[in-house]
Amino acid sequence: MKTLVLEIGTEELPLTIFPEILDQMETLFSEYLQQANLTWSKIKIMATPRRLTVMVTGLPEKQTGKEIEVIGPPYKIAFDHDGNPTKAAIGFAQKQGVSVSELTCIETPKGEYVGVKIKESDQPTEEILAKLLPDYILSLSFPKSMRWHEGKIRFSRPIHWILALLDNKIISFTIDGIKSNNITFGHRFFAPEAITISHPDQYISKLKKAFVIVEPEKRRDEIINLANKAAQGIGGRPLLDKELLNWVNFLVEYPVAIAGKFDDAFLELPSPVLITVMKHHQKY
Repeated sequence: MKTLVLEIGTEELPLTIFPEILDQMETLFSEYLQQANLTWSKIKIMATPRRLTVMVTGLPEKQTGKEIEVIGPPYKIAFDHDGNPTKAAIGFAQKQGVSVSELTCIETPKGEYVGVKIKESDQPTEEILAKLLPDYILSLSFPKSMRWHEGKIRFSRPIHWILALLDNKIISFTIDGIKSNNITFGHRFFAPEAITISHPDQYISKLKKAFVIVEPEKRRDEIINLANKAAQGIGGRPLLDKELLNWVNFLVEYPVAIAGKFDDAFLELPSPVLITVMKHHQKY
């Protein structure tokens, strides 16, 4: 079984798309796989302010070919009164690449017709994904989208790179001049250099070494852990507001906690005023 990783590298994405975009990405990708008759084990969605990622495990070498029923001429035209095939039946069978003995009588609202069940040929997963992935990327919807430079496509923010890897093979396609490859990038300031991913199994660990925690759940847990430690260091405890925690989670790729201080005179203001300013304006 094979593993796929698709990463859409962008400029900083707006907070307004999170976390809803994560559910949309998973639902839409599962729909595309079903339509392509591709089975899978698990779809994992990851995201940071600069990337949207889909990782799929358990993909087959080839799709499961669909069995389709092809309807031919009316039965009474395809076979004579003695049950012998006519030229119509023979011609239909030859056209479908089957023997006359494989033809069956099918009841339809219009009467009895000759038909045959044919299994479509299995396409390699790699070939299917080369068509599926660009369609998937351009099908993602956002509250607001934009065009950039002289491009024709629309997305939440400009796309800078696309990583598409099925095991150790690049899924090759181009979107508006952006060619897919096996390259990603680390943290904008701490590790901005290009990173080559040889296999999807390397994706999460290599990004972590480059100061990017790509899994939202683990980044969120790290924020909580760091906030608790910073607060304990000054004898306090953090007010872990769920909404604020979600904002901060999708504002950073590699969280760091700092305990700050302001003049005690400001404590004369009502707590809701202080919290509102810090939460909505400073995001802390």
